[in-house]
Amino acid sequence: MLQNRLRNYVFETPARARASVTSHYDISEQALFYLDRVYRSYSCAMFERPDVLGELAETEGLVLATDRIAYWAHWITPEGMPKRYDTRFFLAEAPPLQTAVHDDGELTTSAWVRPADAIAHALDRDWMIILPTLKNLEQLARFDSARSAMEAARGQTEVTCMVPRVLERDGEARIVLPGDDGYDEARRDASGFGPKVWDPERLVASGVLSPPGASGPQDRTG
Repeated sequence: MLQNRLRNYVFETPARARASVTSHYDISEQALFYLDRVYRSYSCAMFERPDVLGELAETEGLVLATDRIAYWAHWITPEGMPKRYDTRFFLAEAPPLQTAVHDDGELTTSAWVRPADAIAHALDRDWMIILPTLKNLEQLARFDSARSAMEAARGQTEVTCMVPRVLERDGEARIVLPGDDGYDEARRDASGFGPKVWDPERLVASGVLSPPGASGPQDRTG
């Protein structure tokens, strides 16, 4: 197990190893390098084998802290798109003394920003952010801290499954979401409309997305 292997690096007693693995205090550079190597290998494997997380927990004797995440949103790609995803989003507060890193695969860079700032970057075309992420950022922007967002997520009794559709009216096509006017009559198949309907500026103009700063103070997100 991971605790036993770490003890071989720097620790004199199992209790000292357990304390250091739990808190990340009092741990040597050598042990940190080892931890990084172990978890990076698992992280790379997750791209090909989704069950690796369970294997990691079982092999290394770890317990997944599922009580520290909260179910936030559920999005499904519209019909007709080249690839479709059925994705659930979760919130989590970043632990103290942790440094978040991207995987250099699906994500090639990362930054800590306020939700509204991220939306602004998308509108300025500095960052490419897809609609589900933009809407999650918009909703997070309503909260003044990560903790208040977590409380709201845990208080949800139902999470609406968001499947965008395309509404054609007066010669124009625009994205609509569940609950929007015209959603029931909108086209389920979103193929053939091109990227314009997904443009962030167009989403703001059509009312699908709120402009940055319209939702009050926000904590930072990653």
